[in-house]
Amino acid sequence: MAETGNRTQTWYNRYDRKRADLYPVEDRNRLEWDQGDKAGLIKEFLNVGTIVELDPPIDFRHSLLQAFLNAGDIHILAADTLNGNHERGRMAGTNTDFIMMDDRQDATGTHVSTRVWDSPGKGGYLDYPPEGTSIFTHIMSMREFFKRLNGNRQAQQADKRIIFCPGLSPTGALVLAGTASKRIAPSLRDFLSQYLLCRAYFRISLDAIFRLEFHIPYYALRRDGRPYQGDIILNGERQKLRKCKLLPLSTPGSYDKDYHYYEANVSLLVTGIDEWFWQAYCLIDSYFSPKYNPKRHFERPKWVDPCTGTRPLEFPHWNPREFFLAVLSARLDQATREWRALIDTFDGRMSAYVRLLSLDFII
Repeated sequence: MAETGNRTQTWYNRYDRKRADLYPVEDRNRLEWDQGDKAGLIKEFLNVGTIVELDPPIDFRHSLLQAFLNAGDIHILAADTLNGNHERGRMAGTNTDFIMMDDRQDATGTHVSTRVWDSPGKGGYLDYPPEGTSIFTHIMSMREFFKRLNGNRQAQQADKRIIFCPGLSPTGALVLAGTASKRIAPSLRDFLSQYLLCRAYFRISLDAIFRLEFHIPYYALRRDGRPYQGDIILNGERQKLRKCKLLPLSTPGSYDKDYHYYEANVSLLVTGIDEWFWQAYCLIDSYFSPKYNPKRHFERPKWVDPCTGTRPLEFPHWNPREFFLAVLSARLDQATREWRALIDTFDGRMSAYVRLLSLDFII
């Protein structure tokens, strides 16, 4: 992400200084929908921020996202969830559906402060950034996730919010939609739609809010993988969100004949009002790896940022642009390794196949 000229100046003029007067608006100005009305929530979420005269109809732009949201459990967003009664609307598999969240606040500075990102030494943002205050680092069920997002973010002092989801469910997407502010909702809607489409995509937008976004699709080769669980109804047909295929040209009798390659995507959206008040959504596909345990990131004694997989949470990224680039670097490396494993394995099979053909011709 190279910034030059006017774009650099735009960032510094708009986002480097606290705009604390705008923070309360995010809690007050949320999407309006009637509780329990899933169709109404989906319609509101898909239509927010659209320009009727210029944009194609929503059915053409976000049909996959609409089908995905329709598969979610609206009862998770019910009033009894907030009151602690979690029995009504329980769905199969909810206990395995979870979100990882890290909220914290940088309490330094004044109402309109700026920060010096290259300040060295202990407590400086370059080498040993402050851990922050009001730290909330948890693995949550969908009900707990909704309760947290539906609360007052300023009261929670969650100025920097990181949401990590290892396999977004339709119910998780509903929770994100039902708690989004009107300012963030259009970016979040487009982000979720791109994630579901599983296509390469990068975007940088500097408007009323900043928006840094990437989507990196790849295929994961696994011997003991499992297909995507759960279906969606799209165009009247039951479909899988992600595909898996048998790797061709296996050698008869070989141990690797059951290799499959699985469609996957890793996506990140970093968006916010300024460098002090922002949130990040990191979505990855892990359905094909039974041994993958994302909860290990939050195991003591050393908690690690799950988005990068390596950064200790005691030294968090406070600069949203630095965070974006750190995650981009880590996930590009991940996708490159997956692509290389698939290509090298298939190349080996092709070589073996050519040798067999050569022997057949000789015989």
